[in-house]
Amino acid sequence: MSFLEAVLWPALGQFPVLAAWFTGAVLAALHVRERPALRWAIAAFVILGVTRVVGSGLTVWLPGYMAEQDLTAGMALRMQGLVGVFVTVLETVGWGCLLAGMFSRPAGPLPSGPSPRAGG
Repeated sequence: MSFLEAVLWPALGQFPVLAAWFTGAVLAALHVRERPALRWAIAAFVILGVTRVVGSGLTVWLPGYMAEQDLTAGMALRMQGLVGVFVTVLETVGWGCLLAGMFSRPAGPLPSGPSPRAGG
């Protein structure tokens, strides 16, 4: 199985979450002029989507590759562990970007009017 096949087949199983992240990136892009901090959300959705596709592809492709290379079980476990760490770090960066985009204050002055906390 080629690496491309190993990436595409698992990506089909990830389609619902990838579709949600793609939709989120498009919606953020449509509103980025009003809220420039949404650039963080766009970056997050891209990072999360790429990480999901490549991570699931590596999970499918790596065992076959390791078998072809006659790697020891210890080496195979280390390689799979490194892939897991790599995916976790990238997903953490993606979620951090998403949180930064969602909870950043607007760049301009705060809107005037009654405060929702003031009860008015």
